[in-house]
Amino acid sequence: MLHTVADDAHKFIDGLKKSSALRDQALYWGIPGWAAAQWSKELSIPEAKRLVRASGMKTYLSLRLSRGVDRDRYIEEYNASGRKGWASPFLEFSVRTAANPYPVDLPGFGEGQIMPQSESSMLVAELIARRWKGGMILDMCCGRGVKTGQLADILPEARIEGWDLSDGKIKSAKFEMMRMHTEGRVKFKIGDALVLRPDEAPSAVLLDAPCTGSGTWGRHPESKWRCSPEQVQQNSALQKQLLERAASLVAPGGIVAYSTCSLFRDENEKVVAEVMARRPDLIELPAERTAKFMVKGKPYGTTVMPALPWVDGFYMALLAKRK
Repeated sequence: MLHTVADDAHKFIDGLKKSSALRDQALYWGIPGWAAAQWSKELSIPEAKRLVRASGMKTYLSLRLSRGVDRDRYIEEYNASGRKGWASPFLEFSVRTAANPYPVDLPGFGEGQIMPQSESSMLVAELIARRWKGGMILDMCCGRGVKTGQLADILPEARIEGWDLSDGKIKSAKFEMMRMHTEGRVKFKIGDALVLRPDEAPSAVLLDAPCTGSGTWGRHPESKWRCSPEQVQQNSALQKQLLERAASLVAPGGIVAYSTCSLFRDENEKVVAEVMARRPDLIELPAERTAKFMVKGKPYGTTVMPALPWVDGFYMALLAKRK
């Protein structure tokens, strides 16, 4: 019996690889069948196949450089350490690598010069920074403080408040601010973002909402097997509450950036559409799409497709609150 299985395994796998059926492609690339079927409904079967293949792609580390770090000099130092890195053609402050090294061992990490981060994730803080005109910034679900630290780095004059439900994540976020030398300008609060109150009305809110992480399944393959259609719907309900809360907290004339690392419309465009339908004081601001893998959402926001080893699937929408 074992010999039969071993002999037939290669034929079976080769058959899946050559098959044109979406179900077989999902099985070959290790993507849950229900997710592939959902993408085929939301996009098209050919697009779903491309997304399935991209979600099984091997990923590599990209490094976000802190403000003031010379990229050419850093790459020279990085390569001198026996590693291989080069300048990203997509973002001027990103370095791409050909591996997944342990971040703590990398040149400049302890000094706060770099932060491992996918290039799609780097875009969100930049989206806020280009529109920010002063006032306090609220990072509503800050997690370990990766985007909080990015905002504090690129906007050195900004006051920032970060919230998260997890005590452990807030401790990590505080350490991240110390590593980035920005701890004096960032305040953290532990608690439910649907209940907490900011110290002042923020002029900008970043809502990087809890999600299925379906855009990062290539980088975190274990997470896809913990996901289900029911979880997508549960997330969607929470995301709508959080976005409604963000819209109520931001000052008139302020902006709200909504983002997820999901590729399901129920967690992205449909969340934005439902909240905007209930709130005529919200309008969508135009987004700059600078690469082929950045596509317009249906109908709101921008979806970043997982097209490269350094670019995870991502979604973002920038909203403004009328004065």
